[in-house]
Amino acid sequence: MPNLHRIQEIRLALEAGKTLQEVGNIYALSRERIRQIRKKHMPDLEKGDWGCSLKTTQLRKEKREYFEIKYGRSSFIIADEYQRAFSLYFSRKKQNAKSTKWEFTLQMSDVTWNTHCPILGMEIDWFAETRNEASPSLDRIDTNLGYIPGNVELVSWRANRIKNDGTAEEHLLIAEYMKRQEIKKEST
Repeated sequence: MPNLHRIQEIRLALEAGKTLQEVGNIYALSRERIRQIRKKHMPDLEKGDWGCSLKTTQLRKEKREYFEIKYGRSSFIIADEYQRAFSLYFSRKKQNAKSTKWEFTLQMSDVTWNTHCPILGMEIDWFAETRNEASPSLDRIDTNLGYIPGNVELVSWRANRIKNDGTAEEHLLIAEYMKRQEIKKEST
């Protein structure tokens, strides 16, 4: 067990804004051991999130308390859950476009944010944790152009995969073939 003098020094270092790792380096202890000491001997202090300093965590706590008092909620977020999902999707898409050859000059207002796929009519799943058939997908209408205003439509991932690189004529031929197969199946 560390002596009271050392505990007091650790407390002062944490209150000064040092991370658990930085304090551990000073006293030749692991970050985990500093966390255990803080938890046992300083329960009034909040631990840092993701290695940020205790000071940063305390500032976040003060900000949350301020929003709770002023706005009746713990953070200042977009009220509508769909708007938040749209915004998150758009930011990820914009970030992903940086690593591709496609130009990306869209603004959020350039996209019609559907709740249903305009091709298949299925509800778009904005809240799935992993990609699925109903996940949103930005479809480039002219595949030679990038993600620019007037060249994108929001559809389901399944519709975009089906549409991928086929022409309208090819899709009609596939549809006619599938109808013929259905008729064959019904007649037998």
